[in-house]
Amino acid sequence: MDEKQIKELLSKLISYKESKKNVLLIFTGADHYSKEVEELFIHYQDKCNYLLIFSDACKSNFDTDTWKSMGSEIVDFTQFRKIIDQIDMVLLPFLTRNSLAKIALGIADTLSLLATQYSILSGKNIIAFENSWDVNNEIGKIQGLNKNATYITMLNQYKKQLTEFGVISVPLSEAKQKIDQKLFNLIEEQETNQLRDKYVVKEAMNKNVLTLKDVIDNPSIDISSEVKMTDLARDYLRDKRKES
Repeated sequence: MDEKQIKELLSKLISYKESKKNVLLIFTGADHYSKEVEELFIHYQDKCNYLLIFSDACKSNFDTDTWKSMGSEIVDFTQFRKIIDQIDMVLLPFLTRNSLAKIALGIADTLSLLATQYSILSGKNIIAFENSWDVNNEIGKIQGLNKNATYITMLNQYKKQLTEFGVISVPLSEAKQKIDQKLFNLIEEQETNQLRDKYVVKEAMNKNVLTLKDVIDNPSIDISSEVKMTDLARDYLRDKRKES
């Protein structure tokens, strides 16, 4: 990718920020649960513009064509430095035990690790999937890699160090929820709506007598002898309870 192409990519990333999130995918040398990870990224394709960095081990051992079809590949650190400010999130979908240890120890001897280190130092939102390094998952158990408690303790200490760096480490089953929360603020919005609803209900309960309109607006109000309401309001709530 020459200077002109880098400028074109940077211009595209800036324009994408109006409608899409720019997400950097950093691949290391593993592909555990690759189908599930692929489906997850396909799910977000309409909402995300993907940039890709592959480790040499990943390129040597695995077919990267599927991933390349989803976005633009970054092949050197100069390119990475020019686009990092436009990145909304960094994902490590196949973090190996080797890469886990190196990141925790501050070792950055490949492009993928250097990009990860720079992203950490830049305070980027980073989510690392545990599916490739966790020996207590299904694949680890099948391969019999979960027998050494001391080694597992060491891996968990590396995970703890990443967490202290600000990296969010999650099992694949929780990745979508965490991406929704950190990249699209969906969880926060749901929590805000719940708090708002509780406030509205409390405000209605503070009235001397609840009317039919009050309970239609707030059908979650509890029917009890302590709550004063009109007969119409109480009948409405009873009917709603029967329907549910």
